[in-house]
Amino acid sequence: MHALRHPSLYSALPLAAVLLSGCVVFPKQNVNDATQLSGCLPFPNCVSSESGSPIHRFEPMTLAMPIAQAWPEIIIAVTDLPNTNITHQEGYYLYAKSYSELFRFVDFVEVLADPETGVLHVRSSSLLGLSDLGVNRHRVEQLHENLIARGVVR
Repeated sequence: MHALRHPSLYSALPLAAVLLSGCVVFPKQNVNDATQLSGCLPFPNCVSSESGSPIHRFEPMTLAMPIAQAWPEIIIAVTDLPNTNITHQEGYYLYAKSYSELFRFVDFVEVLADPETGVLHVRSSSLLGLSDLGVNRHRVEQLHENLIARGVVR
């Protein structure tokens, strides 16, 4: 049977759209009011320093220098990640898109610094798929190592 004539295909499309739209992360607006990053869905395609789930958890990073000195280095470290571009920045929050090498799948990267506590929070998540094969965790670990090498975090 031709796929366009199959009624169950049409009934599945709204459900797929709702599920996939939950994976999209938009940049935070009014960052002065933002105290946390976007959450992770219950799929292993997201890593966040603010998650309580062991599947998604990555420990927050402790700044080793004042935020005013650290922030330009953080921006450089994020843009040094392969195929990553910062698309929005406000205050001590940034939002970037990172593209996979082969298929150009898009992942979202968020970084939020808390100047009062000296903590840097990071989140990286995939737009599509139930699993990312560890790509987002690897990206956050790579960022962490880069920031340690620059003396930005401990």
